[in-house]
Amino acid sequence: MSSADEVREYFGETVAMYFAFLGYYTFFLAVPAVLGVFTNLYVSNENRDVSIVLFCVFNLVWATIFLESWKRKTAELAYRWGTINTEQFEEPRAAFYGELGKDPVTGRLQPQYSAYRRMLKFYGVSVPVMLVALVIAWYVMLFYFYLEDYVKPMYKDDKSLYGTVLSLLPTIVYAVSVLVLNAIYRPLAVALNHWENHRLQSAHDNYLITKLVVFNFANCFMSLFYTAFYLQDMELLHNVRLEFFLPFYHL
Repeated sequence: MSSADEVREYFGETVAMYFAFLGYYTFFLAVPAVLGVFTNLYVSNENRDVSIVLFCVFNLVWATIFLESWKRKTAELAYRWGTINTEQFEEPRAAFYGELGKDPVTGRLQPQYSAYRRMLKFYGVSVPVMLVALVIAWYVMLFYFYLEDYVKPMYKDDKSLYGTVLSLLPTIVYAVSVLVLNAIYRPLAVALNHWENHRLQSAHDNYLITKLVVFNFANCFMSLFYTAFYLQDMELLHNVRLEFFLPFYHL
Protein backbone atom coordinates (compact mmCIF):
# COMPACT_ATOMS: atom_id res chain seq x y z
CA MET A 1 0.00 0.00 0.00
CA SER A 2 1.38 3.39 -1.01
CA SER A 3 1.48 6.47 1.20
CA ALA A 4 -1.33 8.03 -0.87
CA ASP A 5 -3.54 5.02 -0.11
CA GLU A 6 -2.81 5.38 3.60
CA VAL A 7 -3.72 9.07 3.52
CA ARG A 8 -6.92 8.22 1.63
CA GLU A 9 -8.01 5.70 4.26
CA TYR A 10 -7.82 8.33 6.98
CA PHE A 11 -8.59 11.67 5.28
CA GLY A 12 -10.45 10.71 2.11
CA GLU A 13 -9.78 10.96 -1.62
CA THR A 14 -9.55 14.76 -1.88
CA VAL A 15 -6.75 15.16 0.66
CA ALA A 16 -5.03 12.02 -0.59
CA MET A 17 -4.97 13.37 -4.16
CA TYR A 18 -3.38 16.59 -2.91
CA PHE A 19 -0.57 14.77 -1.12
CA ALA A 20 -0.15 12.42 -4.07
CA PHE A 21 0.44 15.49 -6.24
CA LEU A 22 3.03 16.88 -3.80
CA GLY A 23 4.94 13.62 -3.79
CA TYR A 24 4.76 13.21 -7.56
CA TYR A 25 5.81 16.83 -8.17
CA THR A 26 8.73 16.56 -5.73
CA PHE A 27 9.90 13.37 -7.46
CA PHE A 28 9.83 15.08 -10.87
CA LEU A 29 11.70 18.11 -9.54
CA ALA A 30 14.79 16.02 -8.90
CA VAL A 31 15.96 16.12 -12.53
CA PRO A 32 15.74 19.92 -13.10
CA ALA A 33 17.21 20.50 -9.63
CA VAL A 34 20.29 18.41 -10.37
CA LEU A 35 20.64 19.91 -13.84
CA GLY A 36 20.27 23.44 -12.45
CA VAL A 37 22.98 22.87 -9.85
CA PHE A 38 25.29 21.44 -12.50
CA THR A 39 24.62 24.42 -14.80
CA ASN A 40 25.42 26.97 -12.10
CA LEU A 41 28.50 25.25 -10.67
CA TYR A 42 30.27 23.59 -13.58
CA VAL A 43 29.43 25.56 -16.71
CA SER A 44 32.05 28.15 -17.64
CA ASN A 45 31.22 31.83 -17.95
CA GLU A 46 31.82 31.71 -21.70
CA ASN A 47 29.07 29.14 -22.18
CA ARG A 48 26.74 30.34 -19.41
CA ASP A 49 24.36 32.26 -21.68
CA VAL A 50 23.91 29.25 -23.96
CA SER A 51 23.43 26.93 -20.98
CA ILE A 52 20.72 29.20 -19.52
CA VAL A 53 18.82 29.18 -22.80
CA LEU A 54 19.10 25.39 -23.05
CA PHE A 55 18.01 25.03 -19.43
CA CYS A 56 14.92 27.17 -20.11
CA VAL A 57 14.04 25.01 -23.11
CA PHE A 58 14.51 21.92 -20.96
CA ASN A 59 12.13 23.34 -18.34
CA LEU A 60 9.44 23.85 -20.99
CA VAL A 61 9.77 20.26 -22.16
CA TRP A 62 9.94 19.00 -18.57
CA ALA A 63 6.76 20.87 -17.60
CA THR A 64 4.86 19.39 -20.55
CA ILE A 65 6.02 15.86 -19.72
CA PHE A 66 5.14 16.34 -16.05
CA LEU A 67 1.60 17.56 -16.79
CA GLU A 68 0.86 14.68 -19.14
CA SER A 69 2.35 12.18 -16.72
CA TRP A 70 0.33 13.62 -13.83
CA LYS A 71 -2.87 13.29 -15.87
CA ARG A 72 -2.16 9.57 -16.26
CA LYS A 73 -1.35 9.27 -12.56
CA THR A 74 -4.60 10.97 -11.47
CA ALA A 75 -6.61 8.71 -13.77
CA GLU A 76 -4.86 5.69 -12.27
CA LEU A 77 -5.56 6.82 -8.69
CA ALA A 78 -9.17 7.76 -9.46
CA TYR A 79 -9.77 4.35 -11.05
CA ARG A 80 -8.16 2.52 -8.14
CA TRP A 81 -10.14 4.52 -5.58
CA GLY A 82 -13.42 4.21 -7.48
CA THR A 83 -13.93 7.96 -7.99
CA ILE A 84 -13.27 8.28 -11.71
CA ASN A 85 -16.88 9.01 -12.71
CA THR A 86 -18.36 10.26 -9.45
CA GLU A 87 -19.96 13.70 -9.09
CA GLN A 88 -20.49 15.55 -5.82
CA PHE A 89 -23.34 17.90 -5.01
CA GLU A 90 -21.82 21.06 -3.59
CA GLU A 91 -23.65 22.89 -0.83
CA PRO A 92 -23.52 26.70 -0.56
CA ARG A 93 -20.66 28.21 1.42
CA ALA A 94 -21.24 28.87 5.11
CA ALA A 95 -20.28 32.53 4.54
CA PHE A 96 -22.68 32.94 1.59
CA TYR A 97 -25.38 35.51 2.34
CA GLY A 98 -28.52 36.81 0.68
CA GLU A 99 -32.28 37.00 1.00
CA LEU A 100 -33.99 33.74 1.93
CA GLY A 101 -35.79 32.09 -0.95
CA LYS A 102 -36.89 28.66 -2.13
CA ASP A 103 -34.18 26.74 -3.95
CA PRO A 104 -35.57 25.47 -7.30
CA VAL A 105 -33.56 22.22 -7.06
CA THR A 106 -33.83 21.15 -3.42
CA GLY A 107 -37.00 23.06 -2.49
CA ARG A 108 -35.40 24.23 0.76
CA LEU A 109 -35.14 27.81 2.00
CA GLN A 110 -31.67 29.05 1.20
CA PRO A 111 -29.98 32.43 0.75
CA GLN A 112 -30.47 33.81 -2.77
CA TYR A 113 -28.10 36.29 -4.39
CA SER A 114 -28.30 37.67 -7.92
CA ALA A 115 -25.58 36.46 -10.27
CA TYR A 116 -25.86 39.82 -12.05
CA ARG A 117 -24.87 41.68 -8.88
CA ARG A 118 -21.96 39.32 -8.36
CA MET A 119 -20.65 39.81 -11.90
CA LEU A 120 -21.16 43.57 -11.59
CA LYS A 121 -18.99 43.59 -8.49
CA PHE A 122 -16.32 41.47 -10.18
CA TYR A 123 -16.09 43.32 -13.50
CA GLY A 124 -17.00 46.76 -12.13
CA VAL A 125 -14.78 46.83 -9.04
CA SER A 126 -12.47 43.81 -8.67
CA VAL A 127 -11.10 43.84 -12.23
CA PRO A 128 -10.32 47.61 -12.16
CA VAL A 129 -8.58 47.17 -8.80
CA MET A 130 -6.50 44.34 -10.28
CA LEU A 131 -5.57 46.54 -13.25
CA VAL A 132 -4.56 49.40 -10.95
CA ALA A 133 -2.41 46.99 -8.91
CA LEU A 134 -0.74 45.74 -12.10
CA VAL A 135 -0.04 49.31 -13.24
CA ILE A 136 1.55 50.07 -9.86
CA ALA A 137 3.70 46.94 -10.14
CA TRP A 138 4.70 48.00 -13.68
CA TYR A 139 5.86 51.45 -12.55
CA VAL A 140 7.73 49.97 -9.59
CA MET A 141 9.56 47.75 -12.06
CA LEU A 142 10.39 50.73 -14.30
CA PHE A 143 11.69 52.65 -11.28
CA TYR A 144 13.94 49.68 -10.51
CA PHE A 145 15.47 49.79 -13.99
CA TYR A 146 15.91 53.55 -13.71
CA LEU A 147 17.64 53.12 -10.36
CA GLU A 148 19.80 50.33 -11.81
CA ASP A 149 20.95 52.53 -14.69
CA TYR A 150 21.69 55.37 -12.28
CA VAL A 151 23.65 53.40 -9.67
CA LYS A 152 25.45 50.84 -11.83
CA PRO A 153 27.86 53.25 -13.65
CA MET A 154 28.81 54.92 -10.36
CA TYR A 155 30.13 51.72 -8.77
CA LYS A 156 31.00 49.66 -11.82
CA ASP A 157 34.76 49.65 -11.10
CA ASP A 158 34.48 49.70 -7.30
CA LYS A 159 35.40 46.21 -6.06
CA SER A 160 35.17 47.07 -2.36
CA LEU A 161 32.45 45.71 -0.09
CA TYR A 162 30.88 49.16 0.07
CA GLY A 163 30.72 49.44 -3.72
CA THR A 164 29.38 45.90 -4.12
CA VAL A 165 26.57 46.51 -1.61
CA LEU A 166 25.59 49.79 -3.25
CA SER A 167 25.64 48.24 -6.73
CA LEU A 168 23.18 45.59 -5.48
CA LEU A 169 21.01 48.13 -3.69
CA PRO A 170 18.50 48.62 -6.58
CA THR A 171 17.91 44.88 -6.82
CA ILE A 172 17.46 44.56 -3.05
CA VAL A 173 15.07 47.53 -2.97
CA TYR A 174 13.03 46.03 -5.79
CA ALA A 175 12.92 42.61 -4.10
CA VAL A 176 11.61 44.21 -0.90
CA SER A 177 9.10 46.27 -2.92
CA VAL A 178 7.76 43.11 -4.55
CA LEU A 179 7.29 41.50 -1.13
CA VAL A 180 5.53 44.60 0.20
CA LEU A 181 3.19 44.79 -2.80
CA ASN A 182 2.32 41.11 -2.41
CA ALA A 183 1.63 41.61 1.30
CA ILE A 184 -0.68 44.56 0.55
CA TYR A 185 -2.49 42.99 -2.38
CA ARG A 186 -3.27 39.60 -0.81
CA PRO A 187 -5.65 40.82 1.96
CA LEU A 188 -7.19 43.21 -0.56
CA ALA A 189 -7.89 40.33 -2.96
CA VAL A 190 -9.35 38.22 -0.14
CA ALA A 191 -11.64 41.10 0.92
CA LEU A 192 -12.82 41.71 -2.65
CA ASN A 193 -13.46 38.01 -3.17
CA HIS A 194 -15.52 37.80 0.02
CA TRP A 195 -17.45 40.92 -0.99
CA GLU A 196 -18.36 39.36 -4.34
CA ASN A 197 -20.29 36.72 -2.35
CA HIS A 198 -19.79 33.57 -4.41
CA ARG A 199 -22.32 30.87 -3.63
CA LEU A 200 -20.11 27.78 -3.95
CA GLN A 201 -16.75 27.19 -2.30
CA SER A 202 -15.24 26.06 -5.61
CA ALA A 203 -16.25 29.32 -7.33
CA HIS A 204 -14.98 31.31 -4.34
CA ASP A 205 -11.60 29.56 -4.50
CA ASN A 206 -11.31 29.86 -8.30
CA TYR A 207 -11.95 33.61 -8.32
CA LEU A 208 -9.52 34.12 -5.45
CA ILE A 209 -6.84 32.08 -7.21
CA THR A 210 -7.36 34.15 -10.37
CA LYS A 211 -6.88 37.40 -8.45
CA LEU A 212 -3.77 36.19 -6.65
CA VAL A 213 -2.06 34.38 -9.52
CA VAL A 214 -2.48 37.20 -12.04
CA PHE A 215 -1.01 39.82 -9.72
CA ASN A 216 1.69 37.63 -8.13
CA PHE A 217 2.89 36.35 -11.49
CA ALA A 218 3.10 39.86 -12.95
CA ASN A 219 4.56 41.41 -9.81
CA CYS A 220 7.20 38.73 -9.22
CA PHE A 221 8.21 37.76 -12.75
CA MET A 222 7.45 40.80 -14.91
CA SER A 223 11.00 42.12 -14.65
CA LEU A 224 12.45 38.79 -15.78
CA PHE A 225 10.34 38.73 -18.95
CA TYR A 226 10.99 42.43 -19.59
CA THR A 227 14.75 41.98 -19.21
CA ALA A 228 15.00 38.76 -21.20
CA PHE A 229 12.69 39.49 -24.14
CA TYR A 230 12.57 43.30 -24.42
CA LEU A 231 15.91 44.58 -23.12
CA GLN A 232 17.73 41.30 -23.97
CA ASP A 233 20.37 42.16 -21.38
CA MET A 234 21.85 38.93 -19.99
CA GLU A 235 24.09 40.72 -17.47
CA LEU A 236 21.12 42.59 -16.04
CA LEU A 237 19.14 39.35 -16.05
CA HIS A 238 21.76 37.81 -13.73
CA ASN A 239 21.27 40.73 -11.32
CA VAL A 240 17.49 40.39 -11.41
CA ARG A 241 17.75 36.79 -10.20
CA LEU A 242 17.90 38.03 -6.60
CA GLU A 243 14.58 39.78 -7.14
CA PHE A 244 13.25 36.50 -8.52
CA PHE A 245 14.23 34.20 -5.65
CA LEU A 246 13.03 36.33 -2.72
CA PRO A 247 9.38 36.69 -3.84
CA PHE A 248 9.31 33.05 -4.92
CA TYR A 249 10.47 32.01 -1.47
CA HIS A 250 7.80 34.27 0.05
CA LEU A 251 5.04 32.58 -1.98
